[in-house]
Amino acid sequence: MDVNEFYYLLKEQALENENYKQWRVIHGRAFGDVFLCAFEENDEAQIHLTAALIKISQRRFNEALPQLELLKNFCFNNFDTAALNYFTGLNYEFLGNEEKMTEFYEKMQECDVDFSFNTAFHPYYRTAKLAQKGGEYYKALFYYNKALAIIDDTELDDKKSKVLTQINQDILNVNEMIK
Repeated sequence: MDVNEFYYLLKEQALENENYKQWRVIHGRAFGDVFLCAFEENDEAQIHLTAALIKISQRRFNEALPQLELLKNFCFNNFDTAALNYFTGLNYEFLGNEEKMTEFYEKMQECDVDFSFNTAFHPYYRTAKLAQKGGEYYKALFYYNKALAIIDDTELDDKKSKVLTQINQDILNVNEMIK
């Protein structure tokens, strides 16, 4: 068996692995189309993205970074580039690196792709929420407004309306705390 045959056999086994399939379902529920449609035409890239998200789910954020970096080589359209920038930004958000988080979320927005996010994983939301809980109310408002700006640039659907409502409620709560 030559190297190429061996590679395709390993890839096929990974795609048929029940554990891999379960992680795809779990991440599909959490992230929706931003995950499920990313690298749609490339099984290898989907395997790498799933592996990176498994590491993120296990709070192994620094280990996820090289896996995400590797995916740059698989970005052939705006959707894939935007999804990669989103997941890289999210990973940096979990790491608490606001500068890198912002860098990648801004790159995501530059791709001009319309994503819907679950509230918990909406760009900037976690940072805003943590700032609010920590009594850093102006920082919380800053990041809630950055989160709103992402929604303002897109067409509203039911999912986005729920996120919008939640963020606006959080802003009202923070404003009450400031008074």
